[in-house]
Amino acid sequence: MKKLFFITTILFLLILSSCGQSNTITTDEIVEVDREITITGYTGPDIEDFRFEPEEIVLKKGETVKFTLKTDNNVSHGIQFHGTKLILSERAPEVYTANEVGEYKGLCTKLCGIGHATMTISLIVEE
Repeated sequence: MKKLFFITTILFLLILSSCGQSNTITTDEIVEVDREITITGYTGPDIEDFRFEPEEIVLKKGETVKFTLKTDNNVSHGIQFHGTKLILSERAPEVYTANEVGEYKGLCTKLCGIGHATMTISLIVEE
C-alpha cells in the first residue's frame, strides 16, 4: 500500500511539474553557455551508495548551463527537477537557462535499484 501511494505521488508530481514554460534548449541549437556541469549517478550494494554528485548545484538567475548526466557503472539514471522543465538523461546533454529564483529538488527518474528513492539532488537558483 505504501509503494502504491509513493508511486502515485511521484507520478502526480511529474505530471504537475510538466505544466508551465520550458527553460531548456534543445542541443540542436547553437547556444553559448556560461558553464558546463557533469552530474554522476552512483549505485552500489548498500542504500547509502545510491547518490548523485554533486549533491547540490548553485546557479545565478539568468545563467545558462550545459548539463551532462553520467553513471559510474552500467545502471541508467535520469533526473527530473520539480518546479522546472529540466529533465536530464544519459542520452544527450541538456542546456538550461535558470530564469526563476528558488530551490528545486531533483529525483532519479529511472528505477535503478534498492536505493533509487534516496537519489536526490538540489538545484538552487540565486538572484
